[in-house]
Amino acid sequence: MSGQPVTEKRDRFFWIRAESWEVWSNAVTTAGIIIAAIGAGWVLFEYYNNAADERNRYTFRLIDSWERQEYKKSYWDLRELYTGFLAQLPKERIERAETDERTRKDVIAKFNASLESDNEARRKIRDVAYFFNKLNLCLDADLCSDETATIFFNDTVKSFLEVFRPHLEANQHDMPGGLPALEALSARLN
Repeated sequence: MSGQPVTEKRDRFFWIRAESWEVWSNAVTTAGIIIAAIGAGWVLFEYYNNAADERNRYTFRLIDSWERQEYKKSYWDLRELYTGFLAQLPKERIERAETDERTRKDVIAKFNASLESDNEARRKIRDVAYFFNKLNLCLDADLCSDETATIFFNDTVKSFLEVFRPHLEANQHDMPGGLPALEALSARLN
């Protein structure tokens, strides 16, 4: 045995043992990874939330144009024409049309035939079809909110298609987007 004293190797840094530094280093790294993951999740949440808000804003702009740019007025004028047409029919025929699909289609076809000589009504149908085509394009481009558009326009699009389908079919060349675009919009809003 030699006469030299045994010295311990010092594994300390700033008076803290090396094992403690390793534990602290792992804890700080783990905390950093968790914070980064939470931050990334928050960024994604904000991105999608802002995108949805922007789609809603654009949809509300379209709703505003529906209200202000005569589209809604054209639609209501067309409804009044249809209501006036129905008022001229015998009560029995209207009652039959409510339950019999063939009679309903016949009534609608006769109404649409009566519109062929009414240029103002034809213009209003084209205007409403133009607006709905614009809405369909907005939804296809994911610029508008499907949910908001459904709430505001689902019933309107369905009733417009139901009543004016014969006119739309006969005048597809004159309609913005044509009947297929309106049918696609109706299917999308359902």
